[in-house]
Amino acid sequence: MGGRSNRLAVRHRPNLAQFCHHSIGDVVRLVKPRQATASLGGNVFGTLVQAGYNIEHERWRLTPIVGLRCGYGEMASATETGADSVNLAVGDAYCNSLVGHLGSRLAFCVTRRWRAEAYGQWEHEYADASNDMTMAFAGSPGQFTVQSAVAERDAARTGVVAIGEWNSRVSIQLNYDALLRASYVSQQLTGGLSIGF
Repeated sequence: MGGRSNRLAVRHRPNLAQFCHHSIGDVVRLVKPRQATASLGGNVFGTLVQAGYNIEHERWRLTPIVGLRCGYGEMASATETGADSVNLAVGDAYCNSLVGHLGSRLAFCVTRRWRAEAYGQWEHEYADASNDMTMAFAGSPGQFTVQSAVAERDAARTGVVAIGEWNSRVSIQLNYDALLRASYVSQQLTGGLSIGF
């Protein structure tokens, strides 16, 4: 990062963490004196497009970023077993997401191999804010609809990252991320190993 340079960095990347198959596994609902069990599964597909402008000075780099993340999720229908007439049959469920974000990242090169980053951004959801699910009891001919809680459209995301590069092909990363909404806070700590070929 020596000297001073400004450059435009535009990148499009499919995020593998958002392109995968989820198997939720067994869900158990207690219906005294019995219990109902169902196996749920679903898919989530997504991609991220973002652009940033690097402003560098000595060992510091500031990158304002604007981006758009879109996704589609689906959950397959399932029917409970183990509770006879009060087993629930759950219909297919779908969800769309289109999130725009605006923020910045601040990076500092500690050594040639290690750098620390801090980031913050505002996010807004433009697509589905709530999702409906159709259900029915096995012992009843009628169906009913369950509506999820309406999600808040605006959120703030912040976090810190430590990145170490063993060589040009191998790097490790430790990331703390927090998503802040008016009604709740979601936090996660992740780590990873990257190997290039």
